[in-house]
Amino acid sequence: MKNQSITLIHYGELSLKGRNRCLFEDKLLDNIERATGGKVTKYRGYFVLEGGNCRSLKYVFGIAWYAKAIRVEKRIEAMVNVVLKEIDYLTESNRTFGVFVRRSDKSFPYRSMEIEKLIGEIICRRHELTVDLKHPELNIFIEIGEDAYIYFDKIQGMNVTESSGLAGVESWNTTSACSGDYNGDGNIDIYVTNIGRSDSNALYRNNGDGTFTNITRETSTNDVGDGRTCAWIDFDADGRIDLFSTNHLNPNRLYRNLGGDAFVDVAPSVGIDKPIDVFAATWGDYNRDGFMDVFLNGHIGTGLMKNSGNTNKSITLRC
Repeated sequence: MKNQSITLIHYGELSLKGRNRCLFEDKLLDNIERATGGKVTKYRGYFVLEGGNCRSLKYVFGIAWYAKAIRVEKRIEAMVNVVLKEIDYLTESNRTFGVFVRRSDKSFPYRSMEIEKLIGEIICRRHELTVDLKHPELNIFIEIGEDAYIYFDKIQGMNVTESSGLAGVESWNTTSACSGDYNGDGNIDIYVTNIGRSDSNALYRNNGDGTFTNITRETSTNDVGDGRTCAWIDFDADGRIDLFSTNHLNPNRLYRNLGGDAFVDVAPSVGIDKPIDVFAATWGDYNRDGFMDVFLNGHIGTGLMKNSGNTNKSITLRC
């Protein structure tokens, strides 16, 4: 196999998707090819881009990071040769280095730490460099998957957290987030739960232009900053999704959506303010009466909460 210059691409939360993960992966692959003009090959957990303009990757949403890499034969001798050849041009301005190996192919006969030690010792013999695994001036990355990939820098993908208005507060201890179109404008809004004495939860309205506005105070959905988990759900079947959040030491909240950015907590009146310390809430219509029930699971115990319903009309679809 001849050594080849490629771009190694890793994506983020797409890997957490379930059975439909391949749909998201294929969409991202198409977006990369369209943006760069190169050819993309999909492997488990990463892409390889051949040709094209890799600088355009910084404008593709969904990429965690990418790197200009050298694809080499999956043999330890081939990796050593490439590393030694490449660092000859990189050691002049660097005094310390670190070798970092990620071995997704567990059938490869060398373990990650063995490869790091072997290559590190060879570099120390050839160059006057010191090993520093915390803050090295020269990073040497090796990935062993379908092939072996060697690179020396990672370029972060597009991060719009700050510009979108979703950065929140640095001191927040965020425990969960849920998304839903609470005002029916076709844009997905976000609610975040936080835990800590000085924290509160936060509701972000999607402005439809790539930015969000924190409307927690005007909607009175801040809760007490003791959050565990949250969910958007139309519990009263009125066509507007409501907001359910749980707390560690405080009662749960069920914010009924009144429309017009107005919410009111009805958890005590409908009997869902307890049990407390719920960290998982699964909603579903278990008895097919058209109203959403919920199964609560937490440190204190579990509970199946049956929705007694109301006079609102609902539709049950059966396939």
